[in-house]
Amino acid sequence: MQFYNHKIFLLFIGGLFSLILTIAVICIKQLTKRETERKRLEEEKKFHPEAVGDVDAKLDDSSDFKKPNVLQELVKWGIQPLLIISFLSLFEQSTEGEIIGTFSLVILTLFHEFYLAEKFSKKAGYQFIILAIWLFFFCMISYKTNIKDQKFVNSSSQK
Repeated sequence: MQFYNHKIFLLFIGGLFSLILTIAVICIKQLTKRETERKRLEEEKKFHPEAVGDVDAKLDDSSDFKKPNVLQELVKWGIQPLLIISFLSLFEQSTEGEIIGTFSLVILTLFHEFYLAEKFSKKAGYQFIILAIWLFFFCMISYKTNIKDQKFVNSSSQK
């Protein structure tokens, strides 16, 4: 049996596009906010240069006005679309493994959202783990869908 199913591939592409759209909005908002603050600081620097100092350094030191790191944001927001895809796949004849996998993903999502994303999203190892989780669920859901489709084809051809 194969681990690729085109319908599931399209479902995952939709999840990835929703993730990319979310990251684009976040980055554009952050860059707009940064530029607004830059203009304010540059205006203030005209009157109090010693109080403002280096505008870029001041912006980078503030967590509110840092330049967004796209890869880090992808990792931070990368679990939610996968969770939705996993829940959608549960509605079709789910196996024990899929149910366990999906609820394990729920638990991982809680840890990811409240602790792991902020602490590890910059690290390549954690980024790889998130990518591996996506690939694992793609293969698992595709495999299940292929088995279900094969059973349907076999039952249809026997009639």
